Amino acid sequence: MNLFLNQWCTLRGLTLLSLFFLLPSCKKPTVVEMPEQTEDENGLLTDAGLDYPLDIIAPEENPDWVSGALANYQPIRSLTSDASFEDLRFLEPLLEGVDIVQLGESCHGVQQFNQVKTRIIKYLHEDLGFNVIAFESGFFDCAYTNENLIKPNAIANYLMESAIFDVWHTAEVEELFEYIAETRATDHPLVLAGFDIQFSSDSGRYRAAFFRDLLERFDAAYAEEIYAFDTNYQNRYRKAGFVEYLEENLESITTQYSDLADFFEALLEKNGAEPLLETTRGQIMIAHQTAKNVANNAVMEQYYNSGAVQTSSELRDHEMANNLINLKEHIYPNEKIIVWAHNFHIRHNHAAVSGPVYTGYSTMGLWLHEYFSEKMYTVGLYMYTGKAAHNDQRIFAVSAAKSGSLESIMHRTLVKYSFLDFRYLPTSVENVWVSRPLFSKHWGTTDMTMVHNAQYDGIIFIQDVRPPKYLR
Repeated sequence: MNLFLNQWCTLRGLTLLSLFFLLPSCKKPTVVEMPEQTEDENGLLTDAGLDYPLDIIAPEENPDWVSGALANYQPIRSLTSDASFEDLRFLEPLLEGVDIVQLGESCHGVQQFNQVKTRIIKYLHEDLGFNVIAFESGFFDCAYTNENLIKPNAIANYLMESAIFDVWHTAEVEELFEYIAETRATDHPLVLAGFDIQFSSDSGRYRAAFFRDLLERFDAAYAEEIYAFDTNYQNRYRKAGFVEYLEENLESITTQYSDLADFFEALLEKNGAEPLLETTRGQIMIAHQTAKNVANNAVMEQYYNSGAVQTSSELRDHEMANNLINLKEHIYPNEKIIVWAHNFHIRHNHAAVSGPVYTGYSTMGLWLHEYFSEKMYTVGLYMYTGKAAHNDQRIFAVSAAKSGSLESIMHRTLVKYSFLDFRYLPTSVENVWVSRPLFSKHWGTTDMTMVHNAQYDGIIFIQDVRPPKYLR
């Protein structure tokens, strides 16, 4: 009997051993915790997804000021989601009665800035009735593209290259131009405009023909004169010998384009007695402003070439402000406008900003703020760390924030993307920092001192940034 048992155990040993290890343990089973969900079904970040770790080398910060930022910031739960704008609804009461929203950027070369601005533009257009997007790019370049090239199936990259400066020829902004083209098939299109007196694309090659074709309806000989003059000027512009040509011929150049602007202005003034077709009137308004821009651009170039850099810059900004005022008051009087530009241009009083660069300059935002006042809401965009790109696409690292700076205070909210309103921020010890002179970075590297609520109505803050995805 014992022998039988021994043999049976020998034959079955492997089976018994295997069964032994397959028996459930008497110990309590380990519970594996699932990671917290970081996005909802619409691609919006949950609170866990928004969390951002404290920088181990972050400078010490005033706890009251951090408390104020924590109590008042609004989370932005996505940079790219089109499925829901629920996280942006806080903007609606802030923008009640506002006709102009300025969206800035401390540096042109930031992927996340392009993304969040594109998303906010879609929200403002779809939900709040902002129907014009105006870029810091050529007035004529954008107007021509809007009137002649944007169609529902247009190639977005081609539209960008025909309108805006190449610093924004990126995958993120391409998405915006795809959206602009798509809306052209609806009864609620998003209109493209520009407000710079600089020329941002090669669409200027159509300018002479644009002037001629419009003038032929009123004065055929003058039409040919302007066509020949503008063609010659464009063929010389910024080519070899242009600096000398401009210096020698500045008066005749500015006189020719100023007279052309006056001609168009006279047509508009006669409109009461001899009504123009609405399309013709719109074209004349664009032509009038374009002629003024070419004259002012020549003067700006001459100032710059002679070394008067600040005077050149201030002339550009003054005329950019005039272009935006003209867009709002005359070309699109019944529309609300979104502005895309650098923080430098949109500040309400940059001349009060101090620092190692651009000290004492007056910029576009000064004249716009004086003109539109509370009907304009200005948003600066800032970043804490990461890498960005110069205008020539060279990559650089964002420099470390200093204690007491906007970047240091906002970093300690410890959320990836946030918005902080200044216009309606309650007055308190915790919020006093927004009304005191503090550092914030120009281009992510240069500390400038300003009273932030005197320059902006609010800010968007991105903790970690990357360069754009350039298309070429």
